[in-house]
Amino acid sequence: MTPDDLSDADKVRLRRLLWREKARPEQLPPDGWTTWLCRGGRGSGKTRAGAETLASLIVESPPGEGDWAVIAPTFGDARDVCIESEGGLLRCLAGYVQPGSSGWNRSQGQLHLVDGSTVFCDGADDGAYRMQGKNLRGVWCDEVGLWRRYRAKGSGRPWWEVAWDESIAFALRKDPAKIIATGTPKRGHPLVKRLLDDPLVASSQLRTIDNIRNLSKDRVDALLARFEGTTLAPQELEGVFLEDIEGALWVQRVIDDSRWQWDPPRMSRVYIGVDPSGGDSETSGETGIVAAGLIKGKCPCGERPDQAHYAVVGDCSLKASAMVRARAVVACFDTHSGDKVIGERNYGGDLVKALVEEAAKDGRVPFDYAHASRGKEIRAEPVASMYEQGRVHHVGVFHQLEDQLVTWSPDGGWSPDRLDALVWALTKLQTKRRSRVQRSSYVGRLPERLG
Repeated sequence: MTPDDLSDADKVRLRRLLWREKARPEQLPPDGWTTWLCRGGRGSGKTRAGAETLASLIVESPPGEGDWAVIAPTFGDARDVCIESEGGLLRCLAGYVQPGSSGWNRSQGQLHLVDGSTVFCDGADDGAYRMQGKNLRGVWCDEVGLWRRYRAKGSGRPWWEVAWDESIAFALRKDPAKIIATGTPKRGHPLVKRLLDDPLVASSQLRTIDNIRNLSKDRVDALLARFEGTTLAPQELEGVFLEDIEGALWVQRVIDDSRWQWDPPRMSRVYIGVDPSGGDSETSGETGIVAAGLIKGKCPCGERPDQAHYAVVGDCSLKASAMVRARAVVACFDTHSGDKVIGERNYGGDLVKALVEEAAKDGRVPFDYAHASRGKEIRAEPVASMYEQGRVHHVGVFHQLEDQLVTWSPDGGWSPDRLDALVWALTKLQTKRRSRVQRSSYVGRLPERLG
C-alpha cells in the first residue's frame, strides 16, 4: 500500500503519528489527563502543541457526537493564530476539513469537518458567550495568560472567569471532555495560578531555547536582546509563572482591572514624562519616555465618576545616544498630540530640555521641569493610589513599563526609568488639574464687588 492508497482520514491519522514521533516530550500531554496546561516561552512550540493535540482528539473520537472549540484572548486571535497560522488547525487537519468554501467559514469562525462535527472559534475577552449552549467534546484555550482580568460589566466578575467558569464549563459536556490550555504565563494571572495549583491539572513547561532549530536566528537574537537579563526572562523565555512581588506598590491585577476597553479616550491634556539616563552614548542607561493624559469627561468605567481619570497611551522608552533619545521624545510628543514634555531638573533635565529643543527645531515642544525634592517612594505612592482607585487606565499593554511597576518596591535598591517617567507625567497632570480646580473654587467664593 502506498500513501496514495490511503483515505484522507487515514492520512490525517498518519500525520498524527508522525507528529508524536518528532514532537519534544513536553509538547505531548501525559497519560490520563483531563485538563493540560502547556506553558512556554515565546516561540517554544506551545501553539503547535495545542493545535496538534486538539487535532488528535478530533480524529481519534467517534464522529458526530459533539463539537469542539478554540478560545483565544480575542475572536481574531482564535481565527488568525489557532486556525490559520502555519501551525494551526487548518494545517493539522488537512484532509479532514470539508472541501471548498463549506469547510472554513472565516467570518463566523467555524471549521466544518468531514465527520460532521464543527470547531467553533470565540474570544475570552467578552466571556466567550457564544459557547454557551454548545455540546462540546473538547476545548483548546490559547494564551490563557492574556485572558482579560478586568471585570465584566454587570457581573462584577473578571472576563476570564466568565469564560472559564461559565461559558466553557457548562458547554463541555461530551466525551472525552478535555481542555488544552496553552500560552506564555503572565505575572500573577489568576487563571494560570489556579491551573498550576490544581493537582488534577497536568502541566508541561516549554523553553524557547529548546525550539531554536525551528526559529530564525534573527528572531532568537531579538528575543534574547529584549528579555535576557531582565526580570521577565524566566516568564518570556522559559514559561515560568512569576508571582506578584511582596511590597510592590503596583500589582498586575490592579493594572488589568482598569485597562481601557472602549474606543480611544478623548483627552484634554497630554504630557510626555521623561526620565533621562546618565551619559551620552548607546551604552548609557535607558531613558524613560511615557505619554499620559487627562481623560476628558466622565470615564465609561463608572468608577469614581466625580474624580479625574487618566490614560497611559504610550511607552517610547529606549537606550540610545542623547540626540536619538531627544528625537524619540519629540516623536512621542507628535504621535500622541502632546501638550508638554515633563523632565526631571535634578538629573540631566537641562540637557534633555536643550536637546529636545534642538531636535524639535521650531520651538513647538513646550518643556516643564519636575523637581525630585522627595524620595522616590513618596513621589510614587500617590500615583500608585490613583491606580488602586481605578483612575489610571492603560490603553493597550505596555509589557516593559508594567514589569517595572509590578517589580519595583521601595526597598528594592534600583531606579526604574519607565516608572519614573510615568510618575512625572501623572504627577504633573494631577497637580495642574488640582491648581485649576482650586483657582475656580476660589473665584466662585469672591465677593460680588470683586467679581
